[in-house]
Amino acid sequence: MKERDPGPVLAWNKQMKYLIERTWLNYVREPLNTVARVLENVFLSLFVGMLYFNSGYDQQSVNYRVGYLFFMMNIQAFLSIVNAVLTFSEERAVFEREKVINMYHTSAYFLGKTLLEIPIQLLLSVIFGFIGYFMAGLNSDGGPFFKFVLCLTLIGNATHSIGLALGACFPHPVLVMILCPLVMVPFMLMTGFFVNAGAIPVYMVWLKALSPHRYVFEAMMATEFQDLELHCNDNEYIMAPSVDGGWKFCPIKSGTQILSTFRIDPDVFWENAAITLGLVIGFRFLAYLALRFVAVRRVLRS
Repeated sequence: MKERDPGPVLAWNKQMKYLIERTWLNYVREPLNTVARVLENVFLSLFVGMLYFNSGYDQQSVNYRVGYLFFMMNIQAFLSIVNAVLTFSEERAVFEREKVINMYHTSAYFLGKTLLEIPIQLLLSVIFGFIGYFMAGLNSDGGPFFKFVLCLTLIGNATHSIGLALGACFPHPVLVMILCPLVMVPFMLMTGFFVNAGAIPVYMVWLKALSPHRYVFEAMMATEFQDLELHCNDNEYIMAPSVDGGWKFCPIKSGTQILSTFRIDPDVFWENAAITLGLVIGFRFLAYLALRFVAVRRVLRS
């Protein structure tokens, strides 16, 4: 009769401690990946900041602000999912080899990886958000900026978790990279940027409910436009004819008008942040299940 595998020798907490320390040493000894990610975030933030430089407060600034928020969110999302796929593809061989000899529990590996990635993702979000945010001339108060960074952190962690789940399910990085747009693009289309949220077909409501992009975009919009006051340049007034010669008026005077157009509640930020955090946890749990029951079993069978 085959003896039962006694499992890893180290206790679970020591396994996780060892894995965190080893991963951190790998970051220190081979900093190229981290440096490349930082430079990537700096460059893209500068690029988007220059593109939307000093948006202002006139009528045209509305398009600039909405476009800036949308593209910053999606850039962060794509950077995170690509990094998750490429990083895990490098780690896969080591993970599979060590799982064969039952060196540690999958949960210890996954939780240790998660705890180390959270501060790195936060740092990258601060770098990515700080440069372009003030270049674009968005709300300069401390509160809106920190909410903006929080949104970037949430969308980054959500898409990173999706990348881990796909990487655990499919062993070939090229295939995973092909699958990523199939997940990301539908989520992106649910934001309300391309199609008004009220016009999304009923049979796609479930996709809208699962889209972290939608909740983050709405939270960003609510933060930026809630107390925003706008004005018209001379060429932006609309002339209304009347018997006494006509009069002119400014069509958009406050950010709440924009939120109404997008059907976004001005006070939705914390609710959407909480929902997105729930999605992050849910996607992370799916990634763990994929690693535990798909990737590990495939290794053991081979």
